[in-house]
Amino acid sequence: MNKNQPRGLRNHNPLNIRVSSEKWQGMAEKQSDKSFVQFVNNAYGYRAAFVTLKTYQIRHGLRTIADMIGRWAPPLENNTAAYIRRVANGTGLDKNAHLPYTNKELMIRMVMAMTMVENGIQAIKSEVEEGYRLAFGF
Repeated sequence: MNKNQPRGLRNHNPLNIRVSSEKWQGMAEKQSDKSFVQFVNNAYGYRAAFVTLKTYQIRHGLRTIADMIGRWAPPLENNTAAYIRRVANGTGLDKNAHLPYTNKELMIRMVMAMTMVENGIQAIKSEVEEGYRLAFGF
C-alpha cells in the first residue's frame, strides 16, 4: 500500500463508500479503516459504487447527475454544487441529463469523473469497466 496515494485508492474504494451494515462483494477481510469500506481491488470498489447509483435510481428515483451527486455528496459534508459541476464537466453532460444505470458508457463516464473529484487522480478505465461488469454482468 502506497501511503502517498489518496485514501480512496489505498482502500481500493475510489468513491469513498462509508462503512455501514452492508456486506459488499469483494470487501477485504481486514477492515482497518473505521470510516470507509476497504475492498480487495479497485474493481470491487467500483462495483459497489455502481450498485449504489443503481439503488439511487430504482429506490429513490434519482436519475440525473445533480440528483445522484446531491445524495452521494450532501452539502453537510461537501461543496455539492462544485462536485456536481465537476462531474457534469467530466462527463461532458448537463447536470440534469438523465443517466440510466443500464447505459454503460454514460455511467462509466460519470464514475470516472467522480473518481477524479474524490481522489484528484484519473481513474483507470479498465478498472471502472470491470466494476460495471461485476455489478451488472455486461
